[in-house]
Amino acid sequence: MSRASSRFRRLIVGVGATAALVVAPLGSPAAHAALGPPIGFAIGSDARLYGSSLGPPVLVDSAAMAPPGAGLAAFMENDGRVSAYAIGLQGGLVMTAPTVNRPGNTIIQDGPSGLAPPGAPLSGVRAQGWDHIFFVGGSGTVYRASYRWPARPGPGPQPWGGAGAPRGGIVAAALLPTSAPVVVFVGNNGGLYSVWETGSGSSATILHSPPGTAQPGGGVALVSTTVGMQAFFTGLDGRLWTTHITGGPLPDPWAPVAVTAAGVVPSGASLTAAQLPNGALAVSFTGNDGAVRIATTDLTGSWLAPVTITPTGVTRAGSPVSLAVSGNDLYTGWCGNEIWWWWRWEWPKGPFPQPWIGELTPIRVPTPGLIREGFTISFSARP
Repeated sequence: MSRASSRFRRLIVGVGATAALVVAPLGSPAAHAALGPPIGFAIGSDARLYGSSLGPPVLVDSAAMAPPGAGLAAFMENDGRVSAYAIGLQGGLVMTAPTVNRPGNTIIQDGPSGLAPPGAPLSGVRAQGWDHIFFVGGSGTVYRASYRWPARPGPGPQPWGGAGAPRGGIVAAALLPTSAPVVVFVGNNGGLYSVWETGSGSSATILHSPPGTAQPGGGVALVSTTVGMQAFFTGLDGRLWTTHITGGPLPDPWAPVAVTAAGVVPSGASLTAAQLPNGALAVSFTGNDGAVRIATTDLTGSWLAPVTITPTGVTRAGSPVSLAVSGNDLYTGWCGNEIWWWWRWEWPKGPFPQPWIGELTPIRVPTPGLIREGFTISFSARP
């Protein structure tokens, strides 16, 4: 079993049966970070928002928010409240906002209904006191809404760029070193696009790849690095690819690097990615067999073969996975039938390739059917 802190072990015992999967010995012991696991959020089958941190899901608000398993972006506040965003039951952007004169949140729609398919994917980033939320509207345009903490309704989502995106397609956002957001998506023509914020505050849309590179609206992920952005997408041959994006007025030279062999990733599968404390990159996805996999780079930037971290059939092929870095640990989360799964990795200290150690923690949901396979999990760091 991996060297988890005593607090982490107590949390595991509290959720019932736990499987510990040891990939290989890690080497010399290392102190477990005191930051603790992230908080995971999901929209349950009753359309309400739930949160969990290695324990049974807790209801965040009693009001219906979005369709079961909806796309979600959520952030924890310092006072314990939650700022969460989704495309609601009426196709408008809904959010948790602070209640007036009493603790807690309320669910509010900001802007008109019918902007996007109910429950559509969205992506959110937080920087310098602002939450920036992005999704593809029914017109095929990327919409943006920005809120200062704590989130309160404003003018509603506004068209931001990216005309030619599939209605309800997947988008991924990250921040440049200037804290300006960049969004990527696969357009109707199968090309990889980015939308970035110019110095004047307007947006520009850039085509980075040839058309027919990926499934329109399919899975993408984006990570900010010290040299720009690293984007991930799945080719039509089921190969996971990555490419560098500077985030500027001109496309970068198109030189994608294959992360996996062909046929490993379902076409259009949801992807999630993160950068580790040692500078390595990690990307995770659910394979054709319903097993969750993760691939990482070594310290030279070369990609290592993906590691299968679960049994087969734990969730639906290509369904959403979430990643979060907390101290020395990388957390992966996904939803299965009536189970909320977490995987905690302790990252290798090098030299690479040095194996990981991880623990698989199934979180039993007390209400049958509340969490179903393929539901979206949104991770938030502890404030």
